[in-house]
Amino acid sequence: MNIPLKHYLLGLFCFLLFIGIVGEFTPLAPVVRSATPLIFILCTALLLLYEQPFGYATLLYVALIGAIGFVAEYVGVHFGILFGLYRYGDVLGPQIKGIPLVVSLLWIIMSLCSHSMAVLLLPRSIHRQSDTRVNRSFSHSNPSVYKHMQYRRVVQVGTRALLASGLMVSMDVLIEPMAIRSGFWSWAQGTPPLQNYIGWAIVSLSCQLVIVLCAPSRKNAVGSALFLSLLVFFIVHNGITYIL
Repeated sequence: MNIPLKHYLLGLFCFLLFIGIVGEFTPLAPVVRSATPLIFILCTALLLLYEQPFGYATLLYVALIGAIGFVAEYVGVHFGILFGLYRYGDVLGPQIKGIPLVVSLLWIIMSLCSHSMAVLLLPRSIHRQSDTRVNRSFSHSNPSVYKHMQYRRVVQVGTRALLASGLMVSMDVLIEPMAIRSGFWSWAQGTPPLQNYIGWAIVSLSCQLVIVLCAPSRKNAVGSALFLSLLVFFIVHNGITYIL
């Protein structure tokens, strides 16, 4: 039986998450934390392998999301405008101007996974594509009906983008405690300010708009599963830390 490489990678990713939870509370914690960039790279590779449809357009919007995330982090670290006053540690690997390179991957992962989760949560009618021939017919025979359908389409796409953005911000709420304890980044006042979550909402919505405009019909067989896996990881990690 030939098992596709992407299935092996998915199993490896889940295994590394398990090791991340267990290893964090052992003397091997520094080693486990140093593997975080590898997990980011593996997760991004998984998402790209399962992304449908896949082509040059896919690489373009994924790269655009990464660029948006990196620029937002640069502005945040050097000017304190978006997220507040914070700085990155050395755990996440090589940096450019104080920004770890893998941070772009974090924004890509969160954006794609949250969008997949939003697609799963919303009613099926939200994602249904309008029939092109029917739309063209309406545009000639009944412009008002066609205009109404276009308006509904904008509302549906906007709803998906807003929900996915909310999921990204919710995930950041869980990421922050673990990231601070692990030395990924630190805040001037010790804890993230409200401004951080407002900034995350703005940047997250920007990333989601890129997805819904460039790939409104994208599908990813593992996107929602990865989202739930990361959700469980952060909840369990924070819960164990609180108990101990």
